[in-house]
Amino acid sequence: MGIRLVYVALCLAWMAASASAQAPGIPEDLQGRVSLAGELNELSGVKQGLAKWKEMLLSQDPTAGSETKETEKFKAAWRDAVEKQFDAVAIDGGMRSAIANELTKEELTHALTFEKSKLGRRLTAAALKSASTPKKANPVRELQRQIRLLDQAAKRLARRPQRAAVIAELVEETDALNAQVETTMGISRGTAVGSLAVQPKGRPRVTGPELDALLELQRIQVIKAFSATMSATFEQIYASISTKDLASYVAWLKTPMAHKITATRNKAFIDSISTVSEKIGANFTKAIDAVDI
Repeated sequence: MGIRLVYVALCLAWMAASASAQAPGIPEDLQGRVSLAGELNELSGVKQGLAKWKEMLLSQDPTAGSETKETEKFKAAWRDAVEKQFDAVAIDGGMRSAIANELTKEELTHALTFEKSKLGRRLTAAALKSASTPKKANPVRELQRQIRLLDQAAKRLARRPQRAAVIAELVEETDALNAQVETTMGISRGTAVGSLAVQPKGRPRVTGPELDALLELQRIQVIKAFSATMSATFEQIYASISTKDLASYVAWLKTPMAHKITATRNKAFIDSISTVSEKIGANFTKAIDAVDI
């Protein structure tokens, strides 16, 4: 859902430790950039975003489409694999390092300046509010509620072409569609590894290249699905932000420095989720003593 929904916060303990002492073996300039990247993650809500993606992974059903009769056993094994492999602190740390390796101190400071601005804080607050789910919410009713909100957002944009144009630019400049598709595909691969593992023994095994080909076909459908709703999603998220302020955000995103910052942070998140999803699939396969693909 764009940079503010894909990113999440921090490890306070790590921040405190890095502030008090330089880690051995890490150049001082790099350690400083890692600290700035951590602050950037914290301000933009990376912690909350990771929690949402973990929820999505936990909800995946590795037995979908299989012929297994041990559904609950495999679902439990999948959830256990997610809990073991999805380490939010480690993921956040990996993102910080990846971002710090690509961005200069000047670029990180530039990003932090925007995040700390009045508009930056309002954008983050709106995104986090939109992503929040009431405790003990009924999954079916929550999905129905989200669909209603998207429908209402789409109708608002249809009545406001100027705002619709700004929202469309915002989607493009945050590269939100690509980020959402690539992250979803990373999760799909991990789930696919799990699904293939529960096929009855003796069945022909799908090879790695064959799995990649199947996922590429799925990618086409995923792109279509997200393309149809991305603008409405952004309108739902930023309904409380004026068109003028959103245009200001777009103008900032279009600058060369902001463009590099966005691309770097998106890649760090996509790579992290894709890696952990494959680890979950491999852990699940090993746990049920299945033949690896």
